[in-house]
Amino acid sequence: MTGGASGVPTIYPTILYDDAKAAIRTLTQGLGFTEEAVYEGEDGSVLHAELSLGNGRVMLGSRGREGLFARAMAGAGPAGVYVVVDEVDEHCARAREFGVEILMEPTDQDYGSRDYMARDGEGNVWSFGTYAPGPAGARLRLLRCAPGRRPGGPPWPGPGPGGPRRGRPGPARCAGGRRL
Repeated sequence: MTGGASGVPTIYPTILYDDAKAAIRTLTQGLGFTEEAVYEGEDGSVLHAELSLGNGRVMLGSRGREGLFARAMAGAGPAGVYVVVDEVDEHCARAREFGVEILMEPTDQDYGSRDYMARDGEGNVWSFGTYAPGPAGARLRLLRCAPGRRPGGPPWPGPGPGGPRRGRPGPARCAGGRRL
């Protein structure tokens, strides 16, 4: 298995744009990504670009090129991508200042995250929030649960209905038995 233990992400969203250069400007200047690499073709198209935010990366390029991936992606999109950020309100303010369309203002969610949603110039939906998926995220949900709520009960229910099956943990719950 790669990634994970070494801290290297193992999933990289890949999006093709009609105007990849404009997308790079929006993602870097408006949404805070860092341009790591951009490779252009002789015609000025973006053959491959990598942008980072935190320890994650997104790869992108220009639509309409040759090759199997380009053919497979010909009718694809828009896509939805979720990105973990610490300062949701400040991140949203930066995006708004740049002119990015905000679909949902920063909102406290029942599961303890604070997030907002934006759309780039080609219809891709970008969600930014404090929830981190995975085991650390599950612990975070239990700690946060919901504003004004205290997590209750053991993090993993015992055997029986709703409990572990084949060594897997059951669903996490907030006080009052509400599933996360």
